[in-house]
Amino acid sequence: MEYKKGKETKEKILSIVKQSFYEVGFKKTTMRSIADALGTNQALIYYYFDSKYELAHRIIDEHFYRASTVFKKYIDAEKDLFLFSLLLVRAVLREIYQNPRDLELYLHAYEKPYCDKSQVEYCMLACQEHGMSVDKKMAEIAVLSTTSVWSQLYFNAKLLSSPVDLDEIRDTTDILRWCYLGFSREEVTRKIKEAKQILETIPIQGIPLLGKGD
Repeated sequence: MEYKKGKETKEKILSIVKQSFYEVGFKKTTMRSIADALGTNQALIYYYFDSKYELAHRIIDEHFYRASTVFKKYIDAEKDLFLFSLLLVRAVLREIYQNPRDLELYLHAYEKPYCDKSQVEYCMLACQEHGMSVDKKMAEIAVLSTTSVWSQLYFNAKLLSSPVDLDEIRDTTDILRWCYLGFSREEVTRKIKEAKQILETIPIQGIPLLGKGD
Protein backbone atom coordinates (compact mmCIF):
# COMPACT_ATOMS: atom_id res chain seq x y z
CA MET A 1 0.00 0.00 0.00
CA GLU A 2 2.80 2.40 0.95
CA TYR A 3 4.67 1.53 -2.25
CA LYS A 4 1.59 2.28 -4.36
CA LYS A 5 1.03 5.59 -2.57
CA GLY A 6 4.67 6.55 -3.03
CA LYS A 7 4.54 5.71 -6.72
CA GLU A 8 1.38 7.76 -7.19
CA THR A 9 2.96 10.72 -5.38
CA LYS A 10 6.04 10.55 -7.59
CA GLU A 11 3.87 10.48 -10.69
CA LYS A 12 1.92 13.52 -9.48
CA ILE A 13 5.14 15.40 -8.80
CA LEU A 14 6.54 14.55 -12.23
CA SER A 15 3.30 15.59 -13.91
CA ILE A 16 3.32 18.96 -12.17
CA VAL A 17 7.00 19.47 -12.89
CA LYS A 18 6.56 18.75 -16.60
CA GLN A 19 3.74 21.26 -16.73
CA SER A 20 5.83 23.87 -14.92
CA PHE A 21 8.89 23.29 -17.12
CA TYR A 22 6.64 23.69 -20.15
CA GLU A 23 4.78 26.79 -18.96
CA VAL A 24 7.46 28.84 -17.17
CA GLY A 25 10.68 27.05 -18.08
CA PHE A 26 13.38 25.21 -16.16
CA LYS A 27 15.05 28.25 -14.60
CA LYS A 28 11.84 29.68 -13.13
CA THR A 29 10.67 26.35 -11.75
CA THR A 30 11.68 25.83 -8.10
CA MET A 31 11.12 23.12 -5.53
CA ARG A 32 8.93 25.61 -3.66
CA SER A 33 6.76 26.30 -6.69
CA ILE A 34 6.43 22.56 -7.29
CA ALA A 35 5.30 22.05 -3.68
CA ASP A 36 2.84 24.93 -3.92
CA ALA A 37 1.33 23.52 -7.11
CA LEU A 38 0.95 20.13 -5.43
CA GLY A 39 -0.56 21.74 -2.34
CA THR A 40 2.08 20.38 0.01
CA ASN A 41 5.38 21.40 1.60
CA GLN A 42 8.87 21.19 0.14
CA ALA A 43 9.83 18.39 2.52
CA LEU A 44 7.60 15.97 0.63
CA ILE A 45 9.17 16.90 -2.70
CA TYR A 46 12.68 16.51 -1.27
CA TYR A 47 11.70 13.15 0.21
CA TYR A 48 11.34 11.76 -3.31
CA PHE A 49 13.69 13.97 -5.35
CA ASP A 50 16.94 15.70 -4.36
CA SER A 51 16.52 18.65 -6.71
CA LYS A 52 14.80 19.89 -9.83
CA TYR A 53 17.83 18.54 -11.71
CA GLU A 54 16.96 15.02 -10.59
CA LEU A 55 13.39 15.65 -11.74
CA ALA A 56 14.66 16.85 -15.11
CA HIS A 57 16.90 13.80 -15.46
CA ARG A 58 13.97 11.50 -14.69
CA ILE A 59 11.82 13.19 -17.33
CA ILE A 60 14.61 12.93 -19.91
CA ASP A 61 15.22 9.26 -19.06
CA GLU A 62 11.56 8.42 -19.60
CA HIS A 63 11.57 10.38 -22.84
CA PHE A 64 14.57 8.44 -24.17
CA TYR A 65 12.89 5.16 -23.25
CA ARG A 66 9.71 6.09 -25.14
CA ALA A 67 11.72 7.28 -28.12
CA SER A 68 13.88 4.14 -28.22
CA THR A 69 10.81 1.95 -28.74
CA VAL A 70 9.78 4.14 -31.68
CA PHE A 71 13.14 4.35 -33.42
CA LYS A 72 13.82 0.63 -33.15
CA LYS A 73 11.37 0.36 -36.05
CA TYR A 74 13.94 2.03 -38.28
CA ILE A 75 17.16 0.32 -37.24
CA ASP A 76 17.94 -3.04 -35.66
CA ALA A 77 19.49 -2.18 -32.30
CA GLU A 78 20.62 -5.77 -31.78
CA LYS A 79 22.49 -5.78 -35.08
CA ASP A 80 24.58 -2.67 -34.33
CA LEU A 81 24.01 -1.17 -30.89
CA PHE A 82 26.85 1.32 -31.34
CA LEU A 83 25.18 2.78 -34.42
CA PHE A 84 21.74 2.65 -32.80
CA SER A 85 22.90 4.59 -29.74
CA LEU A 86 24.37 7.32 -31.96
CA LEU A 87 21.20 7.45 -34.02
CA LEU A 88 18.87 7.43 -31.02
CA VAL A 89 20.40 10.41 -29.27
CA ARG A 90 20.34 12.44 -32.51
CA ALA A 91 16.78 11.41 -33.28
CA VAL A 92 15.67 12.39 -29.78
CA LEU A 93 17.49 15.72 -29.97
CA ARG A 94 15.86 16.47 -33.30
CA GLU A 95 12.49 15.97 -31.61
CA ILE A 96 13.58 18.22 -28.74
CA TYR A 97 14.71 20.97 -31.13
CA GLN A 98 11.10 21.37 -32.26
CA ASN A 99 10.15 23.12 -29.00
CA PRO A 100 12.17 25.86 -27.24
CA ARG A 101 11.02 24.70 -23.80
CA ASP A 102 12.16 21.15 -24.50
CA LEU A 103 15.56 22.41 -25.59
CA GLU A 104 15.87 24.70 -22.58
CA LEU A 105 15.18 21.81 -20.23
CA TYR A 106 17.67 19.52 -21.96
CA LEU A 107 20.43 22.12 -21.96
CA HIS A 108 20.03 23.09 -18.31
CA ALA A 109 19.45 19.55 -17.02
CA TYR A 110 23.04 18.61 -17.83
CA GLU A 111 24.59 21.56 -16.06
CA LYS A 112 24.64 19.03 -13.24
CA PRO A 113 26.57 15.87 -14.20
CA TYR A 114 24.44 12.76 -14.45
CA CYS A 115 25.13 9.08 -15.04
CA ASP A 116 22.36 7.74 -17.26
CA LYS A 117 22.02 4.00 -16.57
CA SER A 118 20.64 3.23 -20.04
CA GLN A 119 23.61 4.97 -21.66
CA VAL A 120 25.98 2.99 -19.44
CA GLU A 121 24.32 -0.22 -20.61
CA TYR A 122 24.52 0.87 -24.26
CA CYS A 123 28.23 1.55 -23.85
CA MET A 124 28.95 -1.81 -22.25
CA LEU A 125 26.95 -3.84 -24.77
CA ALA A 126 28.24 -1.93 -27.79
CA CYS A 127 31.82 -2.48 -26.68
CA GLN A 128 31.14 -6.18 -26.15
CA GLU A 129 29.76 -6.40 -29.69
CA HIS A 130 33.09 -5.08 -30.95
CA GLY A 131 35.12 -7.50 -28.83
CA MET A 132 36.23 -4.85 -26.36
CA SER A 133 36.46 -5.51 -22.64
CA VAL A 134 34.73 -2.69 -20.78
CA ASP A 135 33.46 -3.10 -17.23
CA LYS A 136 30.60 -1.17 -15.64
CA LYS A 137 32.84 1.32 -13.86
CA MET A 138 34.61 2.26 -17.07
CA ALA A 139 31.29 2.73 -18.85
CA GLU A 140 30.01 4.85 -15.97
CA ILE A 141 33.10 7.05 -16.14
CA ALA A 142 32.61 7.46 -19.89
CA VAL A 143 28.99 8.55 -19.45
CA LEU A 144 29.43 10.66 -16.32
CA SER A 145 32.44 12.53 -17.67
CA THR A 146 30.72 13.46 -20.93
CA THR A 147 27.11 14.27 -20.01
CA SER A 148 28.08 17.74 -18.82
CA VAL A 149 30.10 18.41 -22.00
CA TRP A 150 26.82 19.31 -23.68
CA SER A 151 25.99 22.15 -21.28
CA GLN A 152 29.58 23.25 -20.75
CA LEU A 153 30.20 23.81 -24.45
CA TYR A 154 26.83 25.45 -25.06
CA PHE A 155 26.89 27.90 -22.15
CA ASN A 156 30.61 28.65 -22.42
CA ALA A 157 30.85 28.88 -26.21
CA LYS A 158 32.11 32.47 -25.92
CA LEU A 159 35.38 31.08 -24.53
CA LEU A 160 36.05 29.29 -27.83
CA SER A 161 37.91 30.89 -30.72
CA SER A 162 35.02 30.23 -33.12
CA PRO A 163 31.27 29.48 -32.81
CA VAL A 164 30.04 25.97 -32.06
CA ASP A 165 26.56 24.69 -32.92
CA LEU A 166 24.44 22.02 -31.26
CA ASP A 167 25.31 19.42 -33.87
CA GLU A 168 29.03 19.90 -33.27
CA ILE A 169 28.51 19.75 -29.51
CA ARG A 170 26.72 16.40 -29.85
CA ASP A 171 29.46 15.02 -32.10
CA THR A 172 32.13 16.17 -29.65
CA THR A 173 30.33 14.51 -26.76
CA ASP A 174 30.19 11.19 -28.60
CA ILE A 175 33.78 11.35 -29.78
CA LEU A 176 35.02 11.97 -26.23
CA ARG A 177 32.83 9.22 -24.78
CA TRP A 178 33.51 6.46 -27.30
CA CYS A 179 37.19 7.22 -27.74
CA TYR A 180 37.62 6.89 -23.98
CA LEU A 181 36.04 3.45 -24.26
CA GLY A 182 38.60 2.41 -26.87
CA PHE A 183 37.15 3.25 -30.28
CA SER A 184 39.30 5.21 -32.70
CA ARG A 185 38.29 8.76 -33.57
CA GLU A 186 38.00 7.72 -37.22
CA GLU A 187 35.59 4.89 -36.40
CA VAL A 188 33.42 7.08 -34.17
CA THR A 189 33.33 9.83 -36.79
CA ARG A 190 32.37 7.32 -39.49
CA LYS A 191 29.56 5.89 -37.36
CA ILE A 192 28.27 9.37 -36.54
CA LYS A 193 28.12 10.15 -40.25
CA GLU A 194 26.25 6.91 -40.89
CA ALA A 195 23.78 7.68 -38.09
CA LYS A 196 23.10 11.12 -39.57
CA GLN A 197 22.49 9.64 -43.00
CA ILE A 198 19.96 7.18 -41.59
CA LEU A 199 18.27 9.94 -39.61
CA GLU A 200 17.67 11.90 -42.81
CA THR A 201 15.42 9.07 -44.00
CA ILE A 202 13.34 9.04 -40.80
CA PRO A 203 10.50 11.56 -40.42
CA ILE A 204 10.08 13.62 -37.27
CA GLN A 205 7.92 11.53 -34.94
CA GLY A 206 6.33 14.23 -32.79
CA ILE A 207 7.58 12.85 -29.46
CA PRO A 208 7.87 15.91 -27.20
CA LEU A 209 9.91 16.01 -24.03
CA LEU A 210 7.26 18.28 -22.50
CA GLY A 211 3.73 19.18 -23.54
CA LYS A 212 1.63 17.26 -26.03
CA GLY A 213 2.77 15.35 -29.08
CA ASP A 214 1.38 15.49 -32.60
